[in-house]
Amino acid sequence: VTPNNVIYSTVISACERSDPPRVDLALELLNNATVALSSSSSNAGGLGVVGFNAAISTMARAAQWQMAVRLLDEMIMHSNSNMESIRHYHGEQKLLLHVLDDTSPSSWADGREGEMIVPKPDDVTFGTVLAACERSGGW
Repeated sequence: VTPNNVIYSTVISACERSDPPRVDLALELLNNATVALSSSSSNAGGLGVVGFNAAISTMARAAQWQMAVRLLDEMIMHSNSNMESIRHYHGEQKLLLHVLDDTSPSSWADGREGEMIVPKPDDVTFGTVLAACERSGGW
């Protein structure tokens, strides 16, 4: 079976249901899926917002509201194609979507950055981030 967006999203969702929630594994899977599905011709749409929402939901269950907000920020900024804003905003912090930051700016000219497909957040994304804030008392 070749992993597709449904399989990745399902496995990321399973990270939320583990006890304790596996935020580290959800992020690893999210990064792997972003690379694999962005470069696959059979998955031209990339992972999709459902997989990202599953990762944010895992963060919410683990009361990691700061990570949920950071991932939302990265989704918004990447969907606006403003990678310099992401780097400036996060400063020395490593991006949660490290696949967007694992090359030097000089290599972006070859189009690699454009290959990473990160969906725009939807209403569920924003609601899940708010739930993360609520669950962790960060609101």
